[in-house]
Amino acid sequence: MKKIISVLICISILFSFSACSLNASNGLFTIGVLGSVQSFDPLKAESDIEKMLSTNCFEGLLRFDENSKIDLAGATAYTVEKNGTLYTFKLNPDASYHLSKAAKELLVEKGIKKFDTTITAQDYIYGIQSFQEAYPEPLKSIKEIKAVDEFTIEIKLSKADYDLLYKLAAYPVYPRSKAFCDAMNKDLGTSTDTILTNGPYYIKSSDPTETLMERCYDYNGNIHTMNKHIVLYTTGAEEALEERYLNGSYSIYTSRDIALENAAVSYSDVWGLCFNCKSALGASQGLRFVFLSSINFGIIEMPSYAISKAEAVIPPDFTLGDVTYSDFASTPTRYTSDTEKAQSTLDALLAKYKKTSYTLKFAVPAEMESTAKTIIKDWEELFGEKIVVELKTFDKKDASTIATEGDYEIAILPLSPEARTPQGLLDNISGAPCYYEKSIMQQEKAYSPISEDRFKAYHSAENTLIENGVFVPLFYTGTTLNLAENLKGIYIADGGDLIYFYGGHQTK
Repeated sequence: MKKIISVLICISILFSFSACSLNASNGLFTIGVLGSVQSFDPLKAESDIEKMLSTNCFEGLLRFDENSKIDLAGATAYTVEKNGTLYTFKLNPDASYHLSKAAKELLVEKGIKKFDTTITAQDYIYGIQSFQEAYPEPLKSIKEIKAVDEFTIEIKLSKADYDLLYKLAAYPVYPRSKAFCDAMNKDLGTSTDTILTNGPYYIKSSDPTETLMERCYDYNGNIHTMNKHIVLYTTGAEEALEERYLNGSYSIYTSRDIALENAAVSYSDVWGLCFNCKSALGASQGLRFVFLSSINFGIIEMPSYAISKAEAVIPPDFTLGDVTYSDFASTPTRYTSDTEKAQSTLDALLAKYKKTSYTLKFAVPAEMESTAKTIIKDWEELFGEKIVVELKTFDKKDASTIATEGDYEIAILPLSPEARTPQGLLDNISGAPCYYEKSIMQQEKAYSPISEDRFKAYHSAENTLIENGVFVPLFYTGTTLNLAENLKGIYIADGGDLIYFYGGHQTK
């Protein structure tokens, strides 16, 4: 077996598999969350609080680090075959489940008097299979999983999936004990004592008003927990979260619409000017050129929920292999205005199709209505009665509905990928909001085992989208993480779906 890629080679000799740092803080960090815990089973995590528990009380093969790159977690090393269809993971032999006294008593009641908490290859296999059963689509490329030995697993794919590492880090793909799950049966995850955790924290208690995570002293992974307690308070309204953060009641505040000073950012969506290419007007590259090349992009004002201006279609912290997209040097592609050519092209198209004017439905977020009106005014001054524009505004929360309905020729809408990877984002192009079905990928490079080649393929594809006037990026949105002034080390990843608490510490 010839292995040409060996990513994040075994560094277990550098890891002291210990949960607690000598400088760990015994401080208590408080966080406000919306919603309550409906299930402690990470496979059922939907609300913010459930995702926080999943991210910090459970540990899979991989995780994200503070720079959004892929890092080792339950795996101490992995290798990838040349063709990208065989992954081998070495597991941490010292890893174990946290078994509470109450859970142990429940097992005894169900006839299991001795329960081995060691996490083995079979637990990971059962965990992956459980995830596949709950969510068939993300890991559909997996053909076979087998245990090479007690602490080594092989994952064989039916075809190369270079987003596999991302999926193993982003999704709740955790080891599961089949014996424990079978014993708990329908009660699995209904309380803190009917679930096995294996992360740096365990769930000490939970009720409708608050949930307490505490440092797990029998965690034997490769990270040091720098704090002892995390308290998640159930808060009724978004406004209350911000207010209590600002008055010092909460240590942490996350928001999808506002970034306070020194906030950490994780991108989820890229918004841009896009054409509905299933409409007659949007399908015409000539007409796309006419309208886009007559826009002064310098006058476009960002809405309050924009985190930053978009320099490219693909956000910089999206994962490419085990690194991020911004790790590769790129030159931003700009859409160049050419009003004279826009006028002559419009006249030629009107003459060719024996028309006197084109009607354009333009949909924009309500916050950008003023910008849209300025664009329309410029069009009218340039083209006169040759174009008729119908402006439609919508609330930001309704963007996905507007995109799905497709009642527009041009719009300012987001690309919202489920997987925060270049492939995940570009997979959206054939559907809402662009409905652009032409191939834009250099397939041989996109599926190359060499990350640099894959980057070039994706960068070429995003340039094609811009140059062909299908989607011109304007700004990024996502989640911001705001920490109290004396709190450091907590970070977010994957568009804000993952918040890691273990490194949190007070500086004074």
